[in-house]
Amino acid sequence: MRDEFQCETVKNLRNQNMCYTEIGNILGISRHIARNLYVYQRKVHRKKSGPKPVLNNKGKLAIKRKIAILKSDSKKVFSNKIKNDCGVLASARTIRRHLTNLGMTYRNVKRKIFLTKAHRERIVEMARKWITNNHNWNETIFSDEKRFSMDSSDNWMSYMSKNDEFLCEKRQCKGGGVMVWQMVM
Repeated sequence: MRDEFQCETVKNLRNQNMCYTEIGNILGISRHIARNLYVYQRKVHRKKSGPKPVLNNKGKLAIKRKIAILKSDSKKVFSNKIKNDCGVLASARTIRRHLTNLGMTYRNVKRKIFLTKAHRERIVEMARKWITNNHNWNETIFSDEKRFSMDSSDNWMSYMSKNDEFLCEKRQCKGGGVMVWQMVM
């Protein structure tokens, strides 16, 4: 690396309209070095602060594979499960940050009771029967129930991509809970 004095000399000679060949002859250097000294700007290289990234390519691939397996099995995707199953030495927060960089968001899963085709046909058949037989609505009772879960949260959240539609089966009669039932005549 050339010293600052030589750089300043080249700049002063260049400002006096001398060509690089003449400057090189005066200083005893080649014209290419004279040009490089003229355009040279000292760059300050800063050391990158913070810890080195923990997730290498192998860890990132393991996370992608685990996400695909969980999605295919209709299980929820969350950072602690991925951390434990993949054996990555990163924190759960680092994994969450990586999932966000993959374009996934953490949101509620839509809950749905999965009805078979036979269930749907029976409901439609019952409704048609009520309509055709002039059902006596004075003798009809509507009821509804709400189950409050005691063993875990009712909110089922998972990491999902923007285009993913992830449904989980509504839990019925699993685990402890309180059922409230109401009837309207």
